[in-house]
Amino acid sequence: MTTTTLSPADQAALKLCVRLYRNRSRQDRDHLEAMMEQSPWIEVAKFCAYSCQFRSLNLKVWQVAPCWADADSGGDAGRLLRRMLEAGVSRFHPDPMSELERRR
Repeated sequence: MTTTTLSPADQAALKLCVRLYRNRSRQDRDHLEAMMEQSPWIEVAKFCAYSCQFRSLNLKVWQVAPCWADADSGGDAGRLLRRMLEAGVSRFHPDPMSELERRR
């Protein structure tokens, strides 16, 4: 998936995730810079989205973040992703629950 196939909302959410990840700490910023040198922007941005969702949703290591879920699948991630998409929230939003609450 390239940035040209992403919706404007997905692009904005991914840019926000990169910014949030970069601003967490010096270590995270350095990690991000190293990743950017070796991987395409989209892959790094998706990693940042996962990291942000992992934190904001307090996921366990075995749980799937909605940015990696399939909307047709069962489980918590699939259900949350369907709710997000129905509300017009990007699958990559860094804090899905807060955004869903804000849109209520």
